[in-house]
Amino acid sequence: MLTKTQLASIIDQTLLDPSADRGRVEAFCREAGELGFAAVALLPCNVSLARSILQGTNTKVCAALAFPLGTWPAELKAAEARQAVKDGAEELDVVMNVGALKAGKLDQVRAELRGVVEAAEGRTVKVIIELPLLTETEAAVACDLIAEAGAQFVKTSTGFKGFKLRGTTADDVILLKRLAAGRIKVKAAGGIRTYELAAKMVECGVDRIGTSSGVAIVNQCP
Repeated sequence: MLTKTQLASIIDQTLLDPSADRGRVEAFCREAGELGFAAVALLPCNVSLARSILQGTNTKVCAALAFPLGTWPAELKAAEARQAVKDGAEELDVVMNVGALKAGKLDQVRAELRGVVEAAEGRTVKVIIELPLLTETEAAVACDLIAEAGAQFVKTSTGFKGFKLRGTTADDVILLKRLAAGRIKVKAAGGIRTYELAAKMVECGVDRIGTSSGVAIVNQCP
């Protein structure tokens, strides 16, 4: 059974609300640092502020790039990544161009991912693939491209409510762990709001969990 500290250490506590003001971001980051979350995942405009608050803690700052659509041209994704790094991001979550993947434009997807990985300069890159929109074959191709580009994680979903996607399931984690085949790690996100579901994800082998409910989840630990 996971302790509160152990569970917090694999959670990316998320705040991607564009209406969040400075006070809310500051309070969010302080709480995340105090609870020992793995990272805070924020819009790029909040990276610099988060870095100043979390300096000296074990909680890293993660920038959400091309969020939530993933349709930025390759050069813009790379530029956004470079700016996030300059502002102090230690990790990058980037949305893959799902439409390009499904259309078989693999060279385009490959170029986008390589550009972000290069801009990251060795920092952790997690690639969001919107698994509910993909066939298993497409998910396998996505994992191959992510591993080939040198990114470290495949991430299930943005969890963006506007897409009306189903929540991430334990079966999603099991599938991606199999497709990743040890080459890349797996991050689960999208509808994970309870300790029970988070614990099930861990049982299935997830390496990181993304959620805006991290505080509630760790406080539900037995």
